Parts: sequence; C-alpha cells; structure tokens
Amino acid sequence: MRTNLLNPFGPRVVLASRSARRRELLTLVGAHFDCFPVEVDESPLPEERAEAHVLRLAETKARAALERGATRGYAETAVVLGADTIVSIDREILGKPGNQESAGRMLRRLSGRVHEVWTGISLVHSDDGRAVTQAVRSIVKFARLDDAEIERYVATGAPKGQSLPYDGIAELRWDSREEFVADMKSEASQAGTEDLPNFTDAFGMVFVEQLSR
Repeated sequence: MRTNLLNPFGPRVVLASRSARRRELLTLVGAHFDCFPVEVDESPLPEERAEAHVLRLAETKARAALERGATRGYAETAVVLGADTIVSIDREILGKPGNQESAGRMLRRLSGRVHEVWTGISLVHSDDGRAVTQAVRSIVKFARLDDAEIERYVATGAPKGQSLPYDGIAELRWDSREEFVADMKSEASQAGTEDLPNFTDAFGMVFVEQLSR
C-alpha cells in the first residue's frame, strides 16, 4: 500500500485535478498521490453562496473522477480528492477571467478592497462513495494596485483562467488577513475513512496559508 505522511496507514490518494499548485501543496503536506484530471461545469447555481459553491464543485469533481475510472485497477482502497477555489466580493462569485479585459476589470474591482477566498475540499471513498467535505475561508485585503501595475501583469497572460487572478503579482502585499475558519461536513464513519478529516484539515491549512500570505 502506498503510504502518506499525514495518514501513513490510510488509503491511496487520487487528485482530481491537473492544477500544478494543488500538486505542489499536496507534496508540501507530505502526501503521495496520483492525478486524474476531470472537467466539470463550474458555473454557479442561481443564488448560490460562495461556500456552497466550492463545497458542491469539490465533491462534484471527486465523484466525476471516481465515476470515470480514477481508481480502476487499484488493488487497494483509495480516496479521490477534489478541490475548488473562488474569489468572492460583495457577495458575488468571481469566475476565472477569460481574457485580458476581464482580468483587468476583476483586478481593478479587487484592488485595495477586502474580499474572500473560498476553497472547497472533498475526499470521496472509492469503495462506497462516502465523502468528507470541508470549506475554508480566508478574508483578505491587499494594497491598492495602480493601472500601470495591473496592465503590466495582465499583459503577461498570467491571470487568464485562474481562480485567483492576482496570484503571481510579485509586488503584491497584503494589508491584512484574517485566519481561516472551516466548516466540516462529514458523512465518513466506516473503517478506512476515520482519518480523512485530519487530512482535509491539514491540506486546507497549508492551502490557505500559501494563497493568503
């Protein structure tokens, strides 16, 4: 059985994402894992809150990977990890910018203001589909960016398709940050899934620390 430093006697982990950042963070917390990327519709539902949105998408991604054969051929039990991150401001979920113009609009709206970064994490057990799902919130304010800074960064193409359109601005400095609060929704109870909340707690802590520092 492939072991994990966070859960050395636990099941094998499959990441339902191609995100380089998520692979990096899983490695950072000591996990050994495989990747099985999936594409799902990430559009918010009508009146859907940010927390509910990331919880739904994280579990949807994990279940989609499981249904499409992410653990097929494994001799041992596995868990599939899905994750989703969004930015929310004025109670509105901001999607991933599709071009430079939309990226610029988003950055100007966020500049110098307080916003929320929500991450949903879901682990689905391969044997019976039981899930552990957690939402993590970070409240962030960063220094105001002038038009020249925004235009230079947008011109690099880095914000396109990113949940955090400002991730990668070298001169970005947080004015303030509130520590994350987490809401655990767990249906895991049988043998082999008891340690999953500890895994999601650790992954969520590292994820938010990296995004919000």
